[in-house]
Amino acid sequence: MVIIRLWGGIGNQLFQYSFGCYLKEKMGLEVAFDTASFGTSDQLRKLEITSIVSDIKLKNVNFTKYKGLLNRILRVGFQCKNTYLLESNFNIDKLSNLSGDVFLQGYWQEGIYAKSFPTRTVLDNWKSPKALDNILKSILTAKESIALHVRRGDYFSPKNIGIYGVCTEKYYQCAIDYIEAKIQGNKQYFVFSDDVSWVREHIALPENTIIVPNYPIPQFSYIYLMSLCNVNIISNSSFSWWGAYLNQYKDKLVITPSRWTLTSNKTLALNDWLKISV
Repeated sequence: MVIIRLWGGIGNQLFQYSFGCYLKEKMGLEVAFDTASFGTSDQLRKLEITSIVSDIKLKNVNFTKYKGLLNRILRVGFQCKNTYLLESNFNIDKLSNLSGDVFLQGYWQEGIYAKSFPTRTVLDNWKSPKALDNILKSILTAKESIALHVRRGDYFSPKNIGIYGVCTEKYYQCAIDYIEAKIQGNKQYFVFSDDVSWVREHIALPENTIIVPNYPIPQFSYIYLMSLCNVNIISNSSFSWWGAYLNQYKDKLVITPSRWTLTSNKTLALNDWLKISV
């Protein structure tokens, strides 16, 4: 059996779940998911994927509950009969030849894995909380709806800004200017952000922009709303990446930063997404 660790926020969980679906589809492997770190070693994040897909198989292991020395001791015990691999050491061609259960830890942020996500089923069955009814109605009735996501938080902490500080005021202004020039007529912007105060102060938003409130509700609700817009202006975040990826409009427009970090030219953006140089 392959056991994939679920960890991080909902965007990461969607990639990890999709990776498991990919292994089941392409290799016929039995796949389960470890959620032991939620509420223990990963206290800042909530397990959400189980409320999005109902057929997920769970098989928790002990060592992910802990950090530091205890994690390493329990992991050694697991490895006596099983295999533990980080994403950096993973080779799909050798997967079927490994001993015992195979525990895989990583983010698995690849478009090819996302293709295995049950998109249509999830979108057809997801029900947004009543708190978002007015936003949902506004999106569905807008002639041209634009979802703009601004991720700040730990990305712009002194520790991380030199790595993840990609999406500056200039990036968002360039994206808005492009939309204003390209799309004529009535447009409605919807801003999704973990730092609304920064957005109001630093981005020249069109007059009729709607700032989407942050409620204590499942975060996938916001990904769902972003997916219903005609246009997605995303940040270098798996959160808005999924909002754009799940967008089912045939002629959708996705605007993305040209790279995901300041230390690499790599990007998660798909080939047909419009990339703005950063």
